[in-house]
Amino acid sequence: TMLGPMQVASADEVAPDPPAPGPATVAMATTIRVVGRGDARACRGVAGACTLERAAGARIELRVEPTGALAGRTVRLERSWRRPGTSRLTARQSLRRVLGGERLAMQLPLSLAATQPGLWCVRALVDADPSTAAPAASATPTCVRLRPPIEIGWAGDTVVGSHYGLPPLGGRLQLAGVHHLLQRPDLMIGNYEGTLSRGGSPRCTGAPPCFIFQAPPERARNLALAGFDVMNLANNHGLDMGLGARSQTVAALDRVGIDASGLPGQVTVEQVADTRVAIVGFSPYPGTTSMRSTSAVRELVQRAARRGDMVVAAFHAGLEGARGAHVPRGADAGTYTRAAAHAAVDAGADVVFGSGPHVVRGVERYRGAFIVYSSGNFAGWHNFALGGLASQSGVVRVTFDHTGQATDAWWDGVVIDQPGSPRPDRSGRVVRHVASLSRADFGSRAARFARSGRFH
Repeated sequence: TMLGPMQVASADEVAPDPPAPGPATVAMATTIRVVGRGDARACRGVAGACTLERAAGARIELRVEPTGALAGRTVRLERSWRRPGTSRLTARQSLRRVLGGERLAMQLPLSLAATQPGLWCVRALVDADPSTAAPAASATPTCVRLRPPIEIGWAGDTVVGSHYGLPPLGGRLQLAGVHHLLQRPDLMIGNYEGTLSRGGSPRCTGAPPCFIFQAPPERARNLALAGFDVMNLANNHGLDMGLGARSQTVAALDRVGIDASGLPGQVTVEQVADTRVAIVGFSPYPGTTSMRSTSAVRELVQRAARRGDMVVAAFHAGLEGARGAHVPRGADAGTYTRAAAHAAVDAGADVVFGSGPHVVRGVERYRGAFIVYSSGNFAGWHNFALGGLASQSGVVRVTFDHTGQATDAWWDGVVIDQPGSPRPDRSGRVVRHVASLSRADFGSRAARFARSGRFH
């Protein structure tokens, strides 16, 4: 069991501590202690709440000493809870009553005080006594923020159909082979490569070298059934059929419970347990926040950091095909991909996920944050040139503690069968290739891979 550092909540997170309504007071000394360790912290008030990853083994130690002015009146211990994503303490419940003038010393297991993620507070209070005109009294609450670790997943270029072909049976089986991988993370993000729309103005004829991908809006449900929570639209296909079609795409995703990210200047905030995850997207293409400007990258990430407890940055860029498997130090098909990814981390991104080259790339650990430069293609239907390196893919999962620090990571290898259905890679070939690319491109900053796909 871990005891987190003192956390200062921002004003928009929680309601302020209520002032005592009258001159009478209730003295309540409280600490948070983790059984089996000598740790003890004073967690006074909402703004001074302690953060814990789990309730098991933790105790709230209370000593209540009502003043003489409260003799004979009933003192209540009140529990309240702030639901994740809200700012009000609610669901109050009395835990124990004592007579005023008595002293109470007790240990309250945190598993009783805090049963779900969120902010939990315990305080002593005395109701007003109309018969004597005695005012109400209360003590400063003792608060604990229960924020368990969360796992965030990423998958690369995904298309659920286009005029090149639609998966049969309504597309229900296209992603069936990887449902278990996509549904494992607490938050699953993917790159949607195209539009979910009808009509619109095509940006080209669809003949090589320009391709357009448009699928019926109702196909969005297959993304939701597979396990996606957020789809990044910052790529070179988001405007395949114009601005109206992109708006249809956002609406189609919203109808099935998937949030869009990656529109110009957009910060998408997801509530995962008691952690607010802010997601931003970049690309060098029109209609997105440009990653050709490191100042634009930094500005958007910094804005996201003010809205979330942690920041995920996604980008779509890089030289396409087998020649693009390595991450250059300089220009990368006109974009300085490495510099943009570093700028995102420098500005506060906790992880950076990439796509664009249609092949996998290596993973760098830069200033403690993982940068996944490309997880390759993920799913399509007769629209991607598959085979060889273009059929190597993966679902990347990164676990974060309550401070936003990555504590564990996995690359679940995936291969894509013609004409575009992904399935797990049982051979381990994909993970070995990603590990090799990482060592070649990043040296001492390369992520280190085990054969299982776990990396650090």
